[in-house]
Amino acid sequence: RLFQRLVAQLAERGLLVVEGDHVRRQGHAAARAGDAGGAVKDRVAAALAAGGLAPPRVAELPALVKASEADVHAVLKLLAAEGRAVRVSSELWYDAARLAALRERLVAFLRAHKAITTQEFKDLVGATRKHVIPLAEHFDQERVTLRVGEKRVLRGEGKP
Repeated sequence: RLFQRLVAQLAERGLLVVEGDHVRRQGHAAARAGDAGGAVKDRVAAALAAGGLAPPRVAELPALVKASEADVHAVLKLLAAEGRAVRVSSELWYDAARLAALRERLVAFLRAHKAITTQEFKDLVGATRKHVIPLAEHFDQERVTLRVGEKRVLRGEGKP
């Protein structure tokens, strides 16, 4: 309660701006296209999109986009907040559109076949196990699938 009251008072005085669940200093804005930070954000987003369902690991991104590790981590958080990137594991981030398309294909497969093995999922994804296993676990966490023995089945309607 105290924190909420302090934030409200600072917002009333014009020192903070409250936008939904986000609070920022007055005059501060996230990196935009055209800014130096926006260029890094665009390069990271492009690297994730180009990687498709086998994106580079987080440790590889700084060298790939020619930015510091701290900047890459900050940009990944911004992309996630914008709904353009999804964290699947501590090492893997995916382009949100690619991940949504995979979810649709997975749900369609499960509706047709009732279950999917790791090998079938690997064929569906078209990537190696280092990407497939975290993806399968991600869909389990998102409550799209449920692991039953060595297979996964559709949970509910397949919606997160």
